[in-house]
Amino acid sequence: MADRLAAVRARTLADSHGVPYVDLEQRSLDPDAVRSVPLELLERLVALPYERSEHGLRVAFADPSPASVAEIEHACGLRVEVAVAHRDAVRTLLDELAYGGTLRDEELQLEGALLEDAPAVRLVNDLLRRAIASRASDIHMIPEGSYVHVRQRVDGVVQESVVLSAEDAAGAVARIKVLGGLDLAERRRPQDGRFSVKTTTGRAIDLRVALLPTIAGEGVVLRLLDKTRTPPSLTQLGLENAMQMQLERIIDRGVGAFLVTGPTGSGKTTTLHGALADLARPQRTVITIEDPVEYELPGAYQLQVNSTAGVTFPTALRAVLRGDPDVIMVGEIRDTETADLALGGALAGHFMLSTLHTADAPSAVTRLLEMGVERYIVSAGLAGVLAQRLARRLCLYCREPYAPAQDVLEHAGCTDPHATFFRAVGCRYCSGGHYGRIGIFQLMVLDDELRALVSAGGTHDALLAAARSAGMESMWADGVAKAQAGVISLDELYRVLNR
Repeated sequence: MADRLAAVRARTLADSHGVPYVDLEQRSLDPDAVRSVPLELLERLVALPYERSEHGLRVAFADPSPASVAEIEHACGLRVEVAVAHRDAVRTLLDELAYGGTLRDEELQLEGALLEDAPAVRLVNDLLRRAIASRASDIHMIPEGSYVHVRQRVDGVVQESVVLSAEDAAGAVARIKVLGGLDLAERRRPQDGRFSVKTTTGRAIDLRVALLPTIAGEGVVLRLLDKTRTPPSLTQLGLENAMQMQLERIIDRGVGAFLVTGPTGSGKTTTLHGALADLARPQRTVITIEDPVEYELPGAYQLQVNSTAGVTFPTALRAVLRGDPDVIMVGEIRDTETADLALGGALAGHFMLSTLHTADAPSAVTRLLEMGVERYIVSAGLAGVLAQRLARRLCLYCREPYAPAQDVLEHAGCTDPHATFFRAVGCRYCSGGHYGRIGIFQLMVLDDELRALVSAGGTHDALLAAARSAGMESMWADGVAKAQAGVISLDELYRVLNR
């Protein structure tokens, strides 16, 4: 009776707002729609996107308001079509999402493989389900004596998942070899392969397999790439407003080279695709060269690097430049040839986007020079550099406010003695007090003074000082601001920046 009355109240509320009522228990959810808005925001507003429409995103609210609608539109960059749903139904589905629950009871469909009912098959399927439900990016199978440790990387941190006997693990490794098209008998050399799985809700996951012959037996690394996910917009990346406006100005120029720097796994490719989403318009030809292709970009040519077939970053980039596209994204600048071609393409009037492995934004200039790129090419071709790291977001359900000690505030560079920060606690919704990740950024825009300094042979320290004088903030300052806002913890900031 209570449920019936709640449903009647929800229908009445929908009528009073002049919007439709949606029975979420009787309809399937569009995964792409659900993932278009951060879960933390949906939980706070008690709202759930359930499908895409021709004009935007259909969202079911327990109690809609103009402010909540505006927040979701700002977060996803789409027009929201409002509906009302039973509050308990919305909360139940949000709880399942927090658990990864839309995948909890899904069956996996393995492409190109038989789903025979064998123990090794069930074990591998269970490991994959567990990883997908946990939002893991990697699975590691590490042999150690008579056991094999299975660990998952969730939000950038490796966690113990399960421990298998050597016998069970051997069957699982053999199964993974079959799926990845690898040699079952080969145990002395590293092997690489790939396979795909699909879930009953339509998610497509690509898995890259690396077999590693260790002294204790065969180790396995599986990298999971969700092909159905969409990259976040620039607004969703976590850029501070002024920094986002600067980045948008670089993108709007549509000429020059824009680089994103940081270590492996710091979200560089995701940021580039966020920028590409703004650039991919019918009036522009966009071509990407990637290894691997992590996001599908509608309306763009996307090339996959294949060194076995002779398709490398330099060979692909040289061919692409002959086609005179407007925008070119190169997954990574790994060598002098790629660097020369990318910066030369920027000087020729293309907008080039790529990544480098450097500690901060000014270091990108010195790295290009060390690679052998001429100073005048770097000075004239480089438009801006964004350095970044990924930090784990605090869980909004269980984060705890506290006042750090004075020496901690001083070390963090916080001048407010009464500042309140938040720390991780841990609850049933999160992973040790964290859920999801957000970027910590440093943006260097090359103005006339910086270009002149590059041409004159300025050192890294001179570039850093000049960029700071021009208003460039450090990643630490950006991180402290996010910590004070309750988005991340100070402990996480110290972990990420190793300070």
